[in-house]
Amino acid sequence: DRTRKILNENMDILHKLANILLEKETVTGSELDDLIRVMRPGIEFPA
Repeated sequence: DRTRKILNENMDILHKLANILLEKETVTGSELDDLIRVMRPGIEFPA
């Protein structure tokens, strides 16, 4: 199943995000983008 594959491939990001949410309770879209950019440097985001 495609969804499970995507989640499994990005489990490290999900765990890091969960830890951030436990500390702060909220994450902005730009904070999430920054997290992904750090953990997946080659990913391009739409303008």
